[in-house]
Amino acid sequence: MNLNFTEALIRRRPALLLGAVTGLCCLVFFGSEDDYNSATFTALLIAALLIFGCFLFKMVRDNRCVPKKAALMFFGAVLSGILLTVALLLTPCRAFVIGMAGAVSLALLWGCFIKRGTMNTQKAVLLLFAAAFLIRLVYVLYTGIYERQHDVETFGGGIGHAGYIEYFYNNARLPDFDVRDVWQFYHPPLHHILAAVHLRLMTFLGVSYEAATESLQMLTLYYSMVALLVSYRILRELQISEKALIAVFAVLCFHPTFVIFSGSINNDILSVSFSLAALLYAIRWYKQCTFRNILKIALCIGLGMMTKLSSWMVAPAVAFLFLLALIKNPQKINRGRYFLQLLSFGAVCLPLGLWWSVRNYLLWNVPPSYVPRLEVTNFQYIGDHSVFDRLFNFNFRQFSSVYDRWGDPYFEFNPTVGLLKTAMFGEYINDTNFPSIIAVGFLLFWLGVILAAVSVFAYFAVGLKDRKMPAAFRLFLLLSVATVLVMYYYFCLDFPFTCTQNIRYAAVTIPIGAAFIGRLLMIKNGKHFKFKAVLNRCIYTACGLFCLNSAAVFLMISLYR
Repeated sequence: MNLNFTEALIRRRPALLLGAVTGLCCLVFFGSEDDYNSATFTALLIAALLIFGCFLFKMVRDNRCVPKKAALMFFGAVLSGILLTVALLLTPCRAFVIGMAGAVSLALLWGCFIKRGTMNTQKAVLLLFAAAFLIRLVYVLYTGIYERQHDVETFGGGIGHAGYIEYFYNNARLPDFDVRDVWQFYHPPLHHILAAVHLRLMTFLGVSYEAATESLQMLTLYYSMVALLVSYRILRELQISEKALIAVFAVLCFHPTFVIFSGSINNDILSVSFSLAALLYAIRWYKQCTFRNILKIALCIGLGMMTKLSSWMVAPAVAFLFLLALIKNPQKINRGRYFLQLLSFGAVCLPLGLWWSVRNYLLWNVPPSYVPRLEVTNFQYIGDHSVFDRLFNFNFRQFSSVYDRWGDPYFEFNPTVGLLKTAMFGEYINDTNFPSIIAVGFLLFWLGVILAAVSVFAYFAVGLKDRKMPAAFRLFLLLSVATVLVMYYYFCLDFPFTCTQNIRYAAVTIPIGAAFIGRLLMIKNGKHFKFKAVLNRCIYTACGLFCLNSAAVFLMISLYR
């Protein structure tokens, strides 16, 4: 197939294109709307207008557009560029301006495609990708490097994820001391090394150290978009298509968890990206049992564990799929080649995933599962609640506020409620800090609860009814969800503190839940056709409203300075 350069990037190298776009945004903003570089933006805008002009000229020359219409389009683009440039210079709320300008542009494109009758699934997905990048960029621009973070602390402080990144930036070597002595240094180092390399590159280019640290959020924004790209490919591998694909993919594009991840400079989003990639390549390996696919699984799990040890949680489901392939598809597998693939998998995955734990155990006797424990005197201790109370207490008081409670009147103690609340707002977004989101925040939370309930229903419905989805994939994904959730609840009970009840420890379940909702929408039920039709309409409506409310919440927050 003959593809032009842009189409080749979009279809074959989307991660490379995302990297280029993120890099350009980094040069303009360095991760903060306060560090806006007007000269770079103007140069990029002029280049974009010249490219658009060349495109219109080619359209006219090929008789695909009349000259008058092309001239009006070019004039409109130039005028819009001038207005945007002036607005960015005059207002401190540049993130809001970027968000609104991008939203209007995407809405016009969507409307144009529909009016011309050329809208299709591929164009809808591309526009949703652009919208996802836009909402994440807006969030990153108004979120400072110390806002809404987890265990980051400050650069120059020597502790936390910031101190860990700075250690590699200053020393370019692994810690030569017991990693338990410095808070958060026990984590595997891949994310922090990559972040330190990014800092080196930015300061080498002449960017101030403060602006360079802010630009680390551009790195996590890129990771968040890669996680979205991998999630989309999982949806396609599961043969979710047309309206169902657009609906569930839109939910992932606007899901608050991954928007918040884009501005969080700890190691969460990179480990989630590797975990999702491992699931993707496991599905592909089951379809085609090649060395290439199994080595990709090994790399993803190994590098995920080199980022955060909890990435091991996808391994049991992957091992199950390996075993199932041998049992169910013996005709497709040469046993000798199969066991050689498993040896290759272990030879790649185990050293990458375990070297950090082995090193620390041999040098300082650090247990492989070491996690620093908080004291029971800590203000967020909730161990005085019984296990039964924590797991099964869903009284109305816990929903009097849809935001995570950290005292006044109580500390969040139910892991399920904490999961639902932090999935929408994290720990730091609430109506006290941002009073204008009261209405849209309330709607967003309950729409999130509805979609979560639908995903649970979909696990059972798809598992029992969807015969078009291979049983191997149904069991594989259900086992992935079960492993993550069992470990999440175990962690919450073993570490009885409000901070452990956070969606960031179970974020892998979100794309899997979306996939099951997509398959649910595609099930045709002859006996209960009217019920299924009504259910589908309700799900589509919930998905659309969820996306609109999520976008509204994050755009409204951008107005608070």
